[in-house]
Amino acid sequence: MASFLSGMLGLDSGKATQKAAGQNLTALAGLWNRGTKYIDQGEAKSADYLGQAAGQFQPWQQTGTAANTMVGNALGLNGASGNAAATSAFQTSPGYDWTLKNALQGSERAASASGMLASGNTLTALQDRASQVANQEYGSWFDRLMGVSTQGQQAAGQTANALTNLGGLYQNTTDQRLGLNNTFTSGLIGANNQYAQGKEAQNAGLAGIGSSLGGLAGKFLGFL
Repeated sequence: MASFLSGMLGLDSGKATQKAAGQNLTALAGLWNRGTKYIDQGEAKSADYLGQAAGQFQPWQQTGTAANTMVGNALGLNGASGNAAATSAFQTSPGYDWTLKNALQGSERAASASGMLASGNTLTALQDRASQVANQEYGSWFDRLMGVSTQGQQAAGQTANALTNLGGLYQNTTDQRLGLNNTFTSGLIGANNQYAQGKEAQNAGLAGIGSSLGGLAGKFLGFL
């Protein structure tokens, strides 16, 4: 009965609109919470994978950096101390000592077989042979060094790509957050307007009731 009278008197005017506005606000809050959660989770997982991808190239980047420094040493770009470091690294490189010893032993055996092992010519020949081996091995060593340096450069490029993708990820999620915020703000404005419309309808209904009651009261007084 109370509900029927409320409807008859217009007391329910705008209540449905206000109720819908409240429901819309609840839905918007849910959208905000879910959207923020999904964006944060996606960003964290993607950032983790990109960080792992960049880390995979770190060993090659480190050896490439070391090789590039040694190339500079070998070319004399880092002064006398750098050149000495390159010479020491070459002379202790795998294979050089073994190749040199084998080449000299071969020359010594040949000189010994001919009875010329202790001669000055043999000593000169051994020095020349050592110089030839050193030159050949140095070129091979330098080429390998350049190969490692180039490999490091490529690894650095791959790392840079991963970091660029990471920067793009953060920009993308920033845009997503901005879009979500715009959607939420637009929906909030709409819900507020909807609630205001319901409130105005309710006030208008109450004003109508007051007017009607005033009219009835005037008529009643007119009968007295």
